[in-house]
Amino acid sequence: MARTSVVLENKSKRRRGSGGGENSGTFRKTVQIATAGEDASGVLSGVRNAPVNKLIVICYERDKDIAKRLATTITETLKTETEVYGTIRPEYCYKDIMQVFSQIVEQNQQNYDDFLLNVSSGDKMICIAAAVTSFILGFKAFFCKGDECVMLPPMKLSYTEMVSEVKMNILRALDKAGGSVDSLDELSKLTDYGKPLLSYHIHGSEDARGLIDLGLAEATRHSRGKTKVTLTTLGKMLLVEKIEE
Repeated sequence: MARTSVVLENKSKRRRGSGGGENSGTFRKTVQIATAGEDASGVLSGVRNAPVNKLIVICYERDKDIAKRLATTITETLKTETEVYGTIRPEYCYKDIMQVFSQIVEQNQQNYDDFLLNVSSGDKMICIAAAVTSFILGFKAFFCKGDECVMLPPMKLSYTEMVSEVKMNILRALDKAGGSVDSLDELSKLTDYGKPLLSYHIHGSEDARGLIDLGLAEATRHSRGKTKVTLTTLGKMLLVEKIEE
């Protein structure tokens, strides 16, 4: 695994420019997201050794009190702004993390340049779910070994490369419609695509995966034979604007 020498360099530069001055505006502002569990050492190490202008801690509901105490300590001792999202349910870990990440990006992308994930704390499930979600959104993830940060290797093929422009247009239309349409006729009017083409991209074929197989949309049949198409949480996340490097 590649070491995060660039990350540590950026941390140093950010500290030198954080006090203001004519050049301070050239430094990129970073939201660091950290998974958390009972052991907080990995979160603290990430704050000390990687870029962070704002720290967001995500954890299971059962660990929320621990995360809040950790956030208070970091704010008071390291003077770093912190937030806690303690709504992750173990039985719905992937779904909840996707929703939380989508909220974090939507609420912070106007004021921050970069998003970085620290998976040094928490159990394997929450760390893996967070790492996969970060790769879908296109930002980097790392873990700490003591005071040493190590980057996770990025996915070579992102969802945005797997999904064609036609599929993206269908997802955008569903999003503009409020997340779902009651029939392919309605979706056809929104996209200007014929129903056979829509059905192909939604349901897929033997040779190509559709939006349903990719986990980006769901389809249910009405009693009168119409198909309701709904955008999934993953589909919504794919539409979140990718954070520019």
